[in-house]
Amino acid sequence: DDITGPLERVIMPSINVPGSYTTVCVELEVRNLAINTILTSSIINEVEGTDSLLAPSEPSAEGSGSGVLYSEKAFASAGAGVLREMVKHWWSEACQGNNMADIMVQHLIRWVESPASCLYDRSLHQYVRMLSRKSFQQLMAEFRRVGSNVVFASPTRLLLQTSKTEVGNAYAYSQYVLKSIRGNPSFHFIDLDIKEYWDYLVWYDEYNYGGKGCQEVVETDEQPLETVMHWQLSRFLPTPMQTIFHDWVVEYLELMQGFKRPESDDSSTPRMTQIPLTRENGEVNEELSTALADKFSKPLKKQISGLIRRQREELLHPELASDYVFPVLPGVLTDPNEEKRNPVLELVKLLMQVLSLSKSTALETRLLRRELLALFEVREFSKEGRFENPGNSLKIAELTCSACCLIRDLDLCRDEDVLPEPGT
Repeated sequence: DDITGPLERVIMPSINVPGSYTTVCVELEVRNLAINTILTSSIINEVEGTDSLLAPSEPSAEGSGSGVLYSEKAFASAGAGVLREMVKHWWSEACQGNNMADIMVQHLIRWVESPASCLYDRSLHQYVRMLSRKSFQQLMAEFRRVGSNVVFASPTRLLLQTSKTEVGNAYAYSQYVLKSIRGNPSFHFIDLDIKEYWDYLVWYDEYNYGGKGCQEVVETDEQPLETVMHWQLSRFLPTPMQTIFHDWVVEYLELMQGFKRPESDDSSTPRMTQIPLTRENGEVNEELSTALADKFSKPLKKQISGLIRRQREELLHPELASDYVFPVLPGVLTDPNEEKRNPVLELVKLLMQVLSLSKSTALETRLLRRELLALFEVREFSKEGRFENPGNSLKIAELTCSACCLIRDLDLCRDEDVLPEPGT
């Protein structure tokens, strides 16, 4: 009779805070969340003081006078205890080098969540998922307690903004934080691995971000930083426009990074480690405003004007018009007004969307956007000038690999690992 039961899912918490981050951000990979949840379930429940998901091991009748009632969806406390003790035994055996016990631990989550498994019980699966949700929320609260802001959070990935301005200081701080987290009994079995240090980061979502970062911190006077570009949105532009978009975003990152970390001068007066991008009263730094106008806005307006003229001429030639055709990608709805879309205008709207993520240069970005839209005779607040994400999302949450048991979210419309190559 339980037809709709399998459709009920426990949604794991997710956080996404788009913006431009001048202080160092640390990206973490989270593993063994569900295993940690099972092994520390008693501690997780003690934090909240109750466990509404567990039913008493002995069903009680109303006529007994106890008045204890429990839900059909609750998982028996005896079953939870058996599961916890079994996994603890597997874990201890795996730590002693038992290969079979290690395989049992790795594949446990597949057995718990797969209806084809003999171990499957929907109440058990619901119980593990709810506890995993509690554990993940407590983990994010713990990071906030030690002074980090959560920029992005998924069950397998965390992006934290620290208060440190130098990558070297952020390294020491992150090691202290990880040691503090691992020392907490509630997170003793969670595996946290630092994947990236971001000295300057422009973040839109998990598929669209760029900045200056490094994977390892070296003991040198100047930490080498790489320019990382990961903008899935640019794939919706015609191929020539994609290169132009990436070039201008890199130019913007280099400019902003230069103001955050200026070159040392030869004067004897020591300079600040960083030049603040904003004053104390919130006004934009005049040097930054001038540099944006001279080194970024003017060349960009000049190139966009040239692109408009070139596009107008080349669209008259069939052999050149193919350069301005929008690619067909999964998740893109067929637009009846496709022929009316202006490729250069779409480039401008996407580029301005990226620049608008920086709050410190919001006024300059808004002025530049208005001037660029005026080149197309498009008003600032019109529908034609508004940016809209051209792609949809079809996400498979927490997909478990049957071979390596790695858990990750997979978006069939946005994840570049599964998207077809251009031209296929």
